[in-house]
Amino acid sequence: GANLTGADLRRANLYGVVGLPDGYRPGPPVRA
Repeated sequence: GANLTGADLRRANLYGVVGLPDGYRPGPPVRA
């Protein structure tokens, strides 16, 4: 998995890759 920044998560979520709610805020590193 990779450590994603908040921006990476939002960008990935646009493609349904991360599947987090829209407006997710940066916190501890998330493993993808």
